Amino acid sequence: MALLPPRSRSPTTSEPVPVPVTPITGSVSLGQGFSPIPNRPAAVPRIQSVASSQANSVADALDNTATSNEQQQQTVAGENTLIPLLYGRRPLGAKISAISIYQGSLILRCIWCLGEVDAIESYTINDLAPPTGVTAVHYTGTQTQLADPGLTTAYAAGGVTYTDRLLGVAYSVITFGPQAALSGFPRPAAMIRGMKVYKVLDAYLSLDGSTQYVSTPHSAITTVNEDFVIEAMVAMNDWTPAAEQTIVSKWGAGTAQFRFAVTPTGALTLYLSQDGIAVSHQ
Repeated sequence: MALLPPRSRSPTTSEPVPVPVTPITGSVSLGQGFSPIPNRPAAVPRIQSVASSQANSVADALDNTATSNEQQQQTVAGENTLIPLLYGRRPLGAKISAISIYQGSLILRCIWCLGEVDAIESYTINDLAPPTGVTAVHYTGTQTQLADPGLTTAYAAGGVTYTDRLLGVAYSVITFGPQAALSGFPRPAAMIRGMKVYKVLDAYLSLDGSTQYVSTPHSAITTVNEDFVIEAMVAMNDWTPAAEQTIVSKWGAGTAQFRFAVTPTGALTLYLSQDGIAVSHQ
């Protein structure tokens, strides 16, 4: 039987294993009262080797002191970024579309979603309640909202005229004063009650309730012989009319069946007849 030769092994060495370190470059200056995000090396990968204990000690030290990559990054909204459409109630992270420094304060314009929304209920910074020195102005996305005065003033100090009203967009302008305690770049989020929903009537009739009305001739086809539901959508100019106002009815002489009306006290009332003559009042 032929024996395989023994496999060669690399001699064990006490030389430290070189560990590559890739620095993360760049810093963000937040202006007076704000500390820049420092340049820190990335966490050193672990090298599993007999002679790597020294390298792993360095890695442990860096892991305990270095700021993670995630904390050094902040996503901001670019041009033509899609704005979400929100129905119902849910939290949203901000799409930061403008940043300004004014008199030592950091000002962020935070886009939430399309409006008009019902409300911007509350907001957080880094998943916590806003610290002292942080204020916010909220815009629900109406068609009449004005340009934010804080941004207008901040841009004017730099010689720029700011007139963005952002009609139909729900957003907040959050200001971090010089005394605000921050750890890294802030991450705003908000609880939003979404878009208002309207039922639009494509067609309607405008009637004065006295001389103007709509009627059709009596027909056996329109006679109600089973259970039925009366539904009418009305916008009364006066819900306490001087005299009772009929909304909808089938109420001819000898063929009366129902009449739905508004009383002078603003109450809704229903008259019914089973034989077209005798009337019961609900």
